[in-house]
Amino acid sequence: MQFDALGRRLRSSYPEIDLKRPREPISLTEALDLVGQFAGKEPTPKQYEIMKKIQTAIESGYKKILLSAPTGTGKSWIAIALSLYLRSSTILTSTILLQDQYRSEFGFFNTVRGKKRFLCEQTNRVFDCTHGYCNDCTFKPQPESYSISKKGTIAEAILGEDMPRKCPYYDQIEIGKKSSFVAYSYASYLSHLLSGEEMPQRKLLVCDEAHELDEELANQLSTNLNGFFGELLGVEMPKFSVNSDLDKIKQYVNSISEAFRKKESVIKQCAEHTLYLQSEEHIKKHAHCIKHGVKITENCTQCSKVREYIKTKEFLKCKDHVDCKFDHRYINHFVLNDLKNYTTKMKILQKGLESADQNYIITDIQSKQDEKKGHNFDEITIKPWHIHWFIDEMTSNFDLSLFMSATINLELFCKETGFRKDEIYFINEDSNIPVQNRKVVFLKTEYVEANSEAVLPDKIISQIEAILKLRSSQRGIILLTSYSQLDYILEKISPELKPRLLPLQRGQDKTEAISIHKNIANSVLISPGLESGVNLPDDDSRFQIIVKAPYYPTVDDLRMKKIYDSESDHRRYYLKSAFRLLQMAGRSIRHVGDHAMTYVLDSKAERMIYHQRNDLPKWFIEACDGISA
Repeated sequence: MQFDALGRRLRSSYPEIDLKRPREPISLTEALDLVGQFAGKEPTPKQYEIMKKIQTAIESGYKKILLSAPTGTGKSWIAIALSLYLRSSTILTSTILLQDQYRSEFGFFNTVRGKKRFLCEQTNRVFDCTHGYCNDCTFKPQPESYSISKKGTIAEAILGEDMPRKCPYYDQIEIGKKSSFVAYSYASYLSHLLSGEEMPQRKLLVCDEAHELDEELANQLSTNLNGFFGELLGVEMPKFSVNSDLDKIKQYVNSISEAFRKKESVIKQCAEHTLYLQSEEHIKKHAHCIKHGVKITENCTQCSKVREYIKTKEFLKCKDHVDCKFDHRYINHFVLNDLKNYTTKMKILQKGLESADQNYIITDIQSKQDEKKGHNFDEITIKPWHIHWFIDEMTSNFDLSLFMSATINLELFCKETGFRKDEIYFINEDSNIPVQNRKVVFLKTEYVEANSEAVLPDKIISQIEAILKLRSSQRGIILLTSYSQLDYILEKISPELKPRLLPLQRGQDKTEAISIHKNIANSVLISPGLESGVNLPDDDSRFQIIVKAPYYPTVDDLRMKKIYDSESDHRRYYLKSAFRLLQMAGRSIRHVGDHAMTYVLDSKAERMIYHQRNDLPKWFIEACDGISA
């Protein structure tokens, strides 16, 4: 017999799925069998056990299920089987990598991504789709041009009408609306939902990486008040402080919404002018390639000049081909897009303030006073410190909600969401990875000060060097809590070891960095941006170093300070921080046959785990070496 990495028996004799007449599973067990048949592997006994527990939850009338199951359980199979059983689902993930995983493993699932991931046809594919003006766009496909076959089955297919040039963003949007099975990132789904867009009705909501649900929702519900937009609309923004009265914010937000309503028609007229100025018809009057016209081609000198003309927005300066009294450099369709997004955020904030105004706090102020003009261009960030009111509303649109994570427990989940414990069916699974293959060693190298982000003790640097020498021929990962730590380590590490380090900088594409890492025999990824949504199985990483105890910051992050102060024993804060370390420790051990060593350097980390040991999963505690009694 042959087994895959998760311990599932490979079946060479599995009958092929009849995609012409796909069967509809009548039980969760049959749905899991169907997933195995699709993948050519047999589900594990643990997966069957979980499905039986979910069946019990459904039969008992539960609408919300929390599945806490470590890496190697095969949680995605559980989600897919439940999706097929209910014949429709929306899956939310924390990263694009996880979206890709669902799409690549299960081809009948579609993905929906944000505008920044696509190039805009309106701009000759020079800018991404956030720069397009989508109203009446000629490249936007019509919903009625899409058809669906074998709806709600494993053979579901969606076809769209061919167009000479089709907006790739709206193409996947329309496919997503038609599809029974869709994977979104949290950010993408919530942006659609919060903009008031009517979302397709589906039976199942799956929140993958549910430990990040609180932060994801809080970030999407946050609003940046920007004095620039106030000045543009003729509304002066007051000077705010972190202690400003929320009624004052309400008044300003209401004034912005009213001012935009009054000026929208004028701005729209300018937007129509600048859309023409951006069009191919107009661009060719100023810049074109003799060989390719305005159809920009790579590696052509003349085309590069056309691209530069568009990229620098020189076309907005043209006064010869439109008749308008306004300066289009400042009032155009780009600004209209920004204003629409801004006022949408204002509406979301208005709703939140009306629902629970004391739930909001000002978390950041960037002062940008224009002394010459006397305008206040400050940028103010306002966030909810709990998301109870919104998550209740979000889940109410589904028959069943499944929340999955390897690093969460029932108490923390209920504190984050506001759900009562008695309305959640909690499934808490053990690890099936041998404990000797996932050891977490607390070296207690040195006590790293809480405010020590830019400087690390010499002993920490020496310990990193010692581990790199010990693991000289293996790939690994170094997990940090700040980019200043990254800069410091790169500066202090010995010259002979530094070439091994592959830093992932702020904003850099993870997929690209991981691809480079996999092609270097002893590469070591290093970054604070790797603690979640990164899978490094087998020889992609045989060791991982957690440099500092990952307590969430409370000085710069005022929302986290509010969470810290909200309980006298700070329980939610300490649980969140401890589970953050668990999340870090799971990057390199991804399946039952995998193995990697985790080294934790900061002495504080041992105390972090010791004090929370009764609330952390037993499978993690049993793998820890160096935790004092």
